[in-house]
Amino acid sequence: MIEQTHIPLELAYELSIKALEAARAGEWDRVQELTPQRDAQLRMGHPPDERSADIVRILIEQNAQLMDLAEQARELVNQQVQQHKYSHRALSAYIASSEEP
Repeated sequence: MIEQTHIPLELAYELSIKALEAARAGEWDRVQELTPQRDAQLRMGHPPDERSADIVRILIEQNAQLMDLAEQARELVNQQVQQHKYSHRALSAYIASSEEP
């Protein structure tokens, strides 16, 4: 029988920390690189014991933090897009009014 270890969960934990750090730095491409790596480690399995449960609880909390950061970034991008649309309309109106004789 092959003994399961906590190594995959511990690697998933480390990758999750790196993803959080990248998200906090606004490095979303890096988050996208790390997420499948973390998910692969989670699929490898782990022993059903208290240590695994503790690590999984931490991973769930980290994932919630990551989701919150992603939502904040999404809202910021939406605000920037709305500001850009407003600026574009204002510039278009200015150009149109300056072209009139």
